[in-house]
Order: sequence, then structure tokens, then C-alpha cells
Amino acid sequence: MGDGSRAVFDADRLIGARSTIEWVDLRTGGRHVITEGVRPFLTDEGYLVFGRGESIYAALLDLRTLEIVRGPVRMVENVGAVEDSQATDAMFTLSESGDLVYW
Repeated sequence: MGDGSRAVFDADRLIGARSTIEWVDLRTGGRHVITEGVRPFLTDEGYLVFGRGESIYAALLDLRTLEIVRGPVRMVENVGAVEDSQATDAMFTLSESGDLVYW
């Protein structure tokens, strides 16, 4: 991200716990939870788009601190999802140009 020193990812948790979206400092290995969810996409404008359950959400991040400053707001609900023992993974993708595709 930005200078290449941080990355955003989703972390699976132990059975029964919810998955989280986190960022990691690639220099130190330090990790920080942003929110609960899966399949994170970060737009150039600073929006974090992610799945939670069978819905797609967006939240505005402060790109300096990677903390949510507005939202999250549910954008789409009743999205197809894959369920396993750890999470419900909403089925969608977001292109670099901003096209959102879900099934």
C-alpha cells in the first residue's frame, strides 16, 4: 500500500470465531485489526470494500492510519456465499476501475 510498507488481508480465526480484516506492517510484522469481515479490497479513494456474512460493505479509511473513519455501510445484501466451519464468504470481486461483480 502506498509506500509498500503495509498490506491489508483477511485472517481466519479459530472455529467459532469471526474472521477479521487486518493490516500488517511489512517491516516489523506488527498486525492490527480493522474490522470483522472477509475478502478485503482497498480503493484508491480510501474505501475498504469487504464481505461480512451474505452482504458486501464499504467503509472509508484514513489511509495514513488505516482506521475506519466512516461506515461500514451495507452496499449489497443476499449475495451468494460459501460457508465453512470458520466463516461465510460473500462471493464478489472488485476491479481496479471500481466495477463490483457479485454472484
